[in-house]
Amino acid sequence: MLAGGEITLNDTLDQPIAGPSSGNGDLALGAGYWYGASVPTAVEPAWFTAMPRGGAIALAWETVSEIDLLGFHVYRAGAVDGPRMRLTEDLLPGQAPGTPEGGSYEFVDAAAAPGVT
Repeated sequence: MLAGGEITLNDTLDQPIAGPSSGNGDLALGAGYWYGASVPTAVEPAWFTAMPRGGAIALAWETVSEIDLLGFHVYRAGAVDGPRMRLTEDLLPGQAPGTPEGGSYEFVDAAAAPGVT
């Protein structure tokens, strides 16, 4: 219990607190995230697959929930820890953002080099 003191909360993940804080023996905090920032959100995938489709690679995945999800960007890299190139110009929007429900997604990488993993 805090009595007569002052608490300052500056940010969460380098982002401003987006809600009120108060205290009288109890402390209630409200916070949020600014969508569009470069900080990724946690999403629990149900499954993910990448399969050849003609001269392209078809990516498909499902999420279990989308509570803090706005959408996805897809990246390609030549190695797990290699430099990444973003393939999506616009965000692939979440199908159930802000809910405990999941969604199904597909992205076709038509520019993938044949035979390269």
